[in-house]
Parts: sequence; C-alpha cells; structure tokens
Amino acid sequence: MKDDRSVPPPRRKSARTALTITHPNAAGIDIGSTSHFVAVPADRDAHKLARLIYTMLTKGEEYVDLGQEYYEERYRARVLHQLEQRAQRLGMTLVANERPA
Repeated sequence: MKDDRSVPPPRRKSARTALTITHPNAAGIDIGSTSHFVAVPADRDAHKLARLIYTMLTKGEEYVDLGQEYYEERYRARVLHQLEQRAQRLGMTLVANERPA
C-alpha cells in the first residue's frame, strides 16, 4: 500500500495582482532582506538607481523626475566649478565668454 504522506499536496495557484512600475529600468528589488539587489541595463548607472530606491524605501518618498533641463544645468554648473578650481591651481583666472543668443 502506498503512503499518501510521502507525496506533497498539489500547489494552489495564487491570484497575481499587477504591480505598478516604479522605475522602468529596475528589474526587481528584494525588500525583505538585509541587502537589496537591483538589476539594471548595462548602460544605466546602477549606483544612482540604488541610492534612489534606498531613499524611497527608507524615507517613504516617491520618485519625482526633475526633468532633463534640471540635470543638464546641474552638470553645467559642476563642470564650470571644476574648471574654476583647475584654473586656480594653475595660477590662472577663468573668464566667462557668453555666447550671443
């Protein structure tokens, strides 16, 4: 006679709910563990995405896209600051030459 306890019961299919897309470049996050893993495409900055997700999880803040112009202006200001620092180290002065519109 066959022992019924040796055969596991069939698994029930759970109802799946649709998840909202938080960030289109994230493949998934393991929230319950002590370390979090996020998969991103090779051309993306994984560290920035990890910081963004960490902030969202720890502070409960939602992601707000500030737009391309905001990031371009920040980049421009950072490059100008670095140029000023480099010129100062070389004993030079950086002079702004604005292009006419």
